[in-house]
Amino acid sequence: FPRGLRWDTPAEEIRRMVAEIVRLDRDNATPGYTGAAYENMGLATRLLRPTMVPAVDQAIREVAPEVRGYFWHGVGRMSYFWPVNFLPCSDWQVFQMARREAPDEAALLNAWAGAAWGYALVTQQNPEIMADLLLQLNGEELAQNGGFANGIASSMMMRFDTTPDAPFIESFIDYQPSDPRV
Repeated sequence: FPRGLRWDTPAEEIRRMVAEIVRLDRDNATPGYTGAAYENMGLATRLLRPTMVPAVDQAIREVAPEVRGYFWHGVGRMSYFWPVNFLPCSDWQVFQMARREAPDEAALLNAWAGAAWGYALVTQQNPEIMADLLLQLNGEELAQNGGFANGIASSMMMRFDTTPDAPFIESFIDYQPSDPRV
C-alpha cells in the first residue's frame, strides 16, 4: 500500500490512492483475476497499516464500491496469516479478529470468507484439521456462515486453477469425518 498512507492522511488523498490502485488493478490484472488483485488492497492495508482499515473501507465505499467485498476478503485473509494467530489453539481467534474489524454484515461475510480461504488452503493436506475446527466451541457458527463456506469453496477453485494435479485436492474433497456433527 502507498507509503504515504498515515493516520493523518486526508480523506480526499485516501480516496485518490484507492482510485489509483483500483485503476492499476483493472489495467494490469490477468483476465479473470482482477478480484484477486483487488483483494490484495485489504491484505496489504491490514498487514502494513491496520489502523487505516476503516478509512480505506470508507474510501472504497465512495470511489469503488464494487471492490469492497474483495477488500474485506483480503482483510480476512490477513487475519488468518496474522502472526499471533499462528499460536496453538488460536483457530477461533482468526475469525474473532475478522468479526471485530468488520463494520457490517457484508464486510463480515467477506472477511470470514477470506479467513476461511487461508485456513482451507493451508490445511488442505490434512482435512481432519478443518473437521476439528468445526467441532470447536464456535464451529457450528462457522459451519452455518455463508462467508465461511464461500472461502472454502473459493480456495478449492483456486487450487484447481493453480495445481490441478495436486494429490491432496481429491483427498480433501472426499474426506469423510468420523464425527457425524461435521
